[in-house]
Amino acid sequence: MVNYRTFQISDDLFWGFKVRLNIDLYNNPADIVKEVKEQLKDFLSTHNLQVLKEKVDDKPLHTSSINHIRNSKNGDIIYVCMCSHANHD
Repeated sequence: MVNYRTFQISDDLFWGFKVRLNIDLYNNPADIVKEVKEQLKDFLSTHNLQVLKEKVDDKPLHTSSINHIRNSKNGDIIYVCMCSHANHD
């Protein structure tokens, strides 16, 4: 069974960008954030938004702990943000 969750960036520049990821493929939040950033860069590149693409790697994005992500419901949105209160595994 595929175990998807929706991740949405909460940031002044990239707010609202969403991706659905199979969370069974990830062991920690850092790998999820890395995948969200890669998909964002692919989207920006596809739409010829090179200046924005160059800003993605400078964003210190974080998300919830892996336990919080795994315990969330399929319809929940999990935010990827620059907030200082993010939990890290």
